[in-house]
Amino acid sequence: MIEIRGASNHGGVVGVDPGAYRCLFRERGTGLLYPVHSLDEVYTRYILENMHKAVINIKSDVVLKKKASAVAARLGLPLGTIINNYLRQLVRERRVLFEEPLKPNKATAKRLRAIDRDIVAGRNLSPIFSTIAEMDAHLDSL
Repeated sequence: MIEIRGASNHGGVVGVDPGAYRCLFRERGTGLLYPVHSLDEVYTRYILENMHKAVINIKSDVVLKKKASAVAARLGLPLGTIINNYLRQLVRERRVLFEEPLKPNKATAKRLRAIDRDIVAGRNLSPIFSTIAEMDAHLDSL
């Protein structure tokens, strides 16, 4: 058995038997030791006993998770921090916003490019009107 330093009566892994792949876990409060048979169980018990945090397991697209992790890394934040922020926002605002940027179809995109070229060239622009009558006169002249 290998002793792990820093384990206390407050809960935590206190020893690991590398040959048997078993651990002893000290229960919070009572100080009782009990065996733990997998690293997943050690991790789960550690979180539940010491961190006062809930573990949420979600299924996500592998590519999406990699991209989200990369964005989080560029921001210098763990992905869990970003997810917790979204959860806080959900609780605070009581709504979920799904948003996708608008992307015009081919015909609309072509027309918008033509409008941008006209604006830059100063073509096909109406004058500034001071009154509704001026606007009506201009539209009637077209």
